[in-house]
Amino acid sequence: MTTPIKVFDLDFTLLKGDSSHLWCYFLVEKGLIADPQAFLAREDELMQRYNRGVSRVEDFIGFSSPAVAAIPFSQLEKLLDEYVETKLRPLKTVEGQALITECQEKGIPCVVISATASYIVKRAAAIFGVPAADVLAVDVAVKDDHLTTEIVGVPSFREGKITRLKMWLEQKGITDPEISFYTDSINDLPLCLMAKHPYAINASPALAAEAQAHGWEQEEWHCAGEAAQ
Repeated sequence: MTTPIKVFDLDFTLLKGDSSHLWCYFLVEKGLIADPQAFLAREDELMQRYNRGVSRVEDFIGFSSPAVAAIPFSQLEKLLDEYVETKLRPLKTVEGQALITECQEKGIPCVVISATASYIVKRAAAIFGVPAADVLAVDVAVKDDHLTTEIVGVPSFREGKITRLKMWLEQKGITDPEISFYTDSINDLPLCLMAKHPYAINASPALAAEAQAHGWEQEEWHCAGEAAQ
């Protein structure tokens, strides 16, 4: 007997925005970046590479972690909580929240999987009611109460998302999953091809073309402000 599993990308899927990108702007807004212009220019370059499907997750972690490495992680956590509440909560998609709530009421496991750092993703997933144990993201080492650039384990990026999801399924004792996967990004094509039911949500042009070619369902999800218009 198969076990239905709902797997969600975070940025531009569950959220109508990119949590890594917005975190960088939040740090600038808080006056924590010495050279905001250079910092945001480098961030924009990395995001463009990501959107073209040619980036490395190590490059972004190597860029973003040093920006806050001088801040004790215990203090950084308070900033993260503020960031999620003020910047990410308003970007929750109505459709994403409704689907997660419906699945949880039916006892269907929901997983959030993202190539963003887990210290952001776990907090973002929590506003949808998804516990940290069901969040698969890029784990970054904290040493002596300070964030490092060291990635712990397999980063959940491209084929790494498949590896991490298989590890999660094994941990849960699920041997015959029926996976529905929701994403916007061409970087998630490997997991789309693995999933039984891939959904292109707010799809990038590259993923929309793949969805068209494969006959995958495409949907537009909206945050509350958009839904009210």
